[in-house]
Amino acid sequence: MLHTHIKFFFLPPCLILVFLILGLVFWRFRKLSLVCFFLGTFLLWALSLPVFAKKIAAPLKHTPPLVHIAYEPHAAIVILGGSRACNAPEFQGNDDVSQYALMRLRYGAYLAKQSHLPVLVSGGSLFKEKDSAAALMKKSLARDFGITAKWVEEGSRNTQENAINSLKILRKEKIKKIYLVTHVMHMPRSLRAFKNADIQIIPAPIEFGIASIPGEPIFEWLPDMAALNMSEGALYEYEGQLWQALRYQHN
Repeated sequence: MLHTHIKFFFLPPCLILVFLILGLVFWRFRKLSLVCFFLGTFLLWALSLPVFAKKIAAPLKHTPPLVHIAYEPHAAIVILGGSRACNAPEFQGNDDVSQYALMRLRYGAYLAKQSHLPVLVSGGSLFKEKDSAAALMKKSLARDFGITAKWVEEGSRNTQENAINSLKILRKEKIKKIYLVTHVMHMPRSLRAFKNADIQIIPAPIEFGIASIPGEPIFEWLPDMAALNMSEGALYEYEGQLWQALRYQHN
């Protein structure tokens, strides 16, 4: 999984740091050094602006929120895993779900309680951790929301494998329709991965982004950590879509 290790060098804040380091490396070549420093500083400023973050994230947020869900035979809810909180001291030093995974679990549990549909959680061990992401998700669903996951898919390392492995389980269970829960910016890549001929995929996206302050447009042009996080998430998804197209274009 070389891509897993190198992808962060092309995303903020690592990408910004790379430009700043290059500025120091090429210090003797003043023009080149200044260009590197300028690019690093400009990226940090631009990616931190809400107005810019919303622009680059907008093409990823076209999936509308789910309006209605109800019980129906041969249907299920699929919740995709996020990152994890490693060695969390508040959980006696054990791994637990991250805030991103927790947001997906919260909405998945909300839908499950509304519809009484069975739940599949999907996510493996990216770096050979003892507990898979799906195992942590199953534990959190039961502990925090009182929902028991019926299926646990633990073998996947990326979105495409989430889809391949989950669909294999669902076909065996005669499932014909799934409600797919993940972040809205992750949804285009997820829908592309889950696209198939025999199971209908209904998107159930979450987290539509930072809100503007009514009547205060000046804040759109002031650097903000939430905006930087949104920019990083959007660039991560564009990179993921490119990798998906190159790696799985023949699948």
